[in-house]
Amino acid sequence: MLKKGPLLYEGKGKKVHSVEGHSDRIILFFKDSLTAYEGAKKGSFTGKGAICRNVFSLVFRYLKTQGVLNHWIEDRGAEESVCLKTHIIPLEVVIRNRLAGSTAKRLGLEEGNSIPSPLLEYYYKKDELHDPFVSEDQIIQLSLIKEKNILPEIKTQAFLINEKLKAFFSEAGIELIDFKMEFGTTSKGLILADDITPDSCRLWDMKDGWRMDKDRFRQGWGQVEKGYQTILEKISQRWKKELDEGLS
Repeated sequence: MLKKGPLLYEGKGKKVHSVEGHSDRIILFFKDSLTAYEGAKKGSFTGKGAICRNVFSLVFRYLKTQGVLNHWIEDRGAEESVCLKTHIIPLEVVIRNRLAGSTAKRLGLEEGNSIPSPLLEYYYKKDELHDPFVSEDQIIQLSLIKEKNILPEIKTQAFLINEKLKAFFSEAGIELIDFKMEFGTTSKGLILADDITPDSCRLWDMKDGWRMDKDRFRQGWGQVEKGYQTILEKISQRWKKELDEGLS
């Protein structure tokens, strides 16, 4: 069994550990904590880490079956996953299928409005700057990332992943409103990294529009645990058996 090594990094929702004897692997530990507004609002609920780990696992396992390279290797315990270590590109890549969140607010537009096609946005990962929005030209001309030559590949992968995930959630009765991705590089090239969970997605019930993601915490609507648990139950019911059998 792999032995967890020293802590490499601790973020708002996860801890990242090295793996003893395996320099190419990491262990992600999903925490029970909840944060919003750059950490100004904090909370938690018991079992949140396990829910997010399981959502992450199902999503990334599904994407692997769809030919999307990503860093998930295997699950470990209730709140951990073993993943491939990557060099993280300092960009948050956001796809919006409906207007929501900061974009709707910044432009004074009604949240939930449909848009003609998925909208791609980049945010520069820099905590001290609060992850500002950046354009593609800014990324390239100001050399904000070393890997600027792979931006076209990131863009292509982002739109592909969006189409795959819209289908994944739709078949579970959930509409994917928007979500955040991060990418990394390995010796083999670009790879999807970090995670995709209710912390980093907006997910609405397709029947009644009930919101099940972190907005329940962010906006103070309550029933946060119910929202997260409902997402896991819906996607597990639709996909877990199929994915488990595919791995056997």
